[in-house]
Amino acid sequence: MDAVANGMRSQALSVPRRHGNSLPSSSLSPVSLAQPTGKRRRMCVSSQCLFFLLLVAMQTGASAETDGFPRSLAPMLERVLPAAVGVKARWAEKRDASVPTLPSTETKTKVLTEQASGSGVVIDARQGLVITSAHTIDGAVAITVRLSDGRELEARLLGLDRGTDIAALEISPDGLVSLPVGSSANLRAGDFVIAIGSPFDLDATATAGMVSSVRRSSVGFRHFESYIQHDAAVNSGNSGGALVTLDGDLIGINTAILSPSAGNVGIGFAIPSGMALRIFNQLVTYGQVRRGNFGLITEDIPEQSVAKGTFGARIRSIEPGSPAQTSGLLVGDLVVAVFDAPVRRKADLDTRVAVAEVGETAQITVHRGQEQLSFAVKIAAVIPTIEKLQINVEGSPLMGAVVESGILDATAGEVRGVGVVFVEPNSPSALAGLLVGDRIKSIGKQRVRTMADVDTLSRIIRDPVHVVRGDEELTLPIANKRQ
Repeated sequence: MDAVANGMRSQALSVPRRHGNSLPSSSLSPVSLAQPTGKRRRMCVSSQCLFFLLLVAMQTGASAETDGFPRSLAPMLERVLPAAVGVKARWAEKRDASVPTLPSTETKTKVLTEQASGSGVVIDARQGLVITSAHTIDGAVAITVRLSDGRELEARLLGLDRGTDIAALEISPDGLVSLPVGSSANLRAGDFVIAIGSPFDLDATATAGMVSSVRRSSVGFRHFESYIQHDAAVNSGNSGGALVTLDGDLIGINTAILSPSAGNVGIGFAIPSGMALRIFNQLVTYGQVRRGNFGLITEDIPEQSVAKGTFGARIRSIEPGSPAQTSGLLVGDLVVAVFDAPVRRKADLDTRVAVAEVGETAQITVHRGQEQLSFAVKIAAVIPTIEKLQINVEGSPLMGAVVESGILDATAGEVRGVGVVFVEPNSPSALAGLLVGDRIKSIGKQRVRTMADVDTLSRIIRDPVHVVRGDEELTLPIANKRQ
């Protein structure tokens, strides 16, 4: 397996001490996939087929290994599977059942419980630390971790990061086995990998495939993306599970699939271990990810330039007094690398900065004219400035709403916009469907980034408002009359 089998050795893992108090001792329905037919079937050769044929060929050899490849993956899986866990999250929602009780006439409150299943990996057996996906447990009132020996343990959420889809859990450390962490930095397309998880609650499921692409970004699942794309079979419930090398080293955390049918079609995405562990360590130490920035805003270069072979993120503006300015960077510089990793587009730069810690110094390589220059830039903390604004402009689609804003930056892990914290009943904004928690993206065709944008645009624009609600983007109609 080239770089994976021979070059990706386990690295020493330094996990910080957990924050807060210690834990006391104590998706989708099945999917039917149609098989390809006709000419398309004859052309369909997956890496799973190649992987199987390769192993069959190895079995016919006289030696235990052929060119460094194992004849069987069973010995590796016997070591790895005890560190793979299932994760179950439960949400409790109160609903008015409208059932009077006797002799009282009070209304009962019925509690409806929803649950979801995912996967996880024991990262530190001594401290009982488990990594999983944020979307599996986000908002849960109770989290349970199932071990390979059948035990089910209550888990405490140490922190989660929606921007990367990583969460850190703590369980009782008794009898745990952790998974060695390998380096994802040298992973290449064509390297073989094994996905391990609990699809459809089938614990300790292992599937084989190969890496299809590395550093895949702009897929649209999360704010910060630099995925390992692979074709090992992953399905509902694999989220948070391990992607390992043939040596059994963790090199990714499975997070999503791309599929028209919600089932596996050979396009899976995993967060590289280097990126996942950076986020995980901050969640364990601080309970959150403390993001910073350089004090610059970049943009993608025109498509015609990309067609000519030019890649990078162009610096559009630099904040006065920021680390970017003091380092010597200039507006117009083309950023082509950061932290020794290539930058092909703006999203690459945003992701690299998002997983770095405040105070860390990054080497930024830029093209300035015909020169290639390198600058050392320190990542500074983002200090939010919270303000509130009540909108009382007659005729405004936001009339009757109170909104709140901070400094929303590409490295802050938030959707750009201004958040709604109050909606007056029967006001135009309420009648339009605006809800507390909505984040305003734009008014009409004008993008909203600051409180000043809201104040100005709400006075002069009477067009519909575009908001982000959870994972959805909605357009709210204009409702100017009170009822």
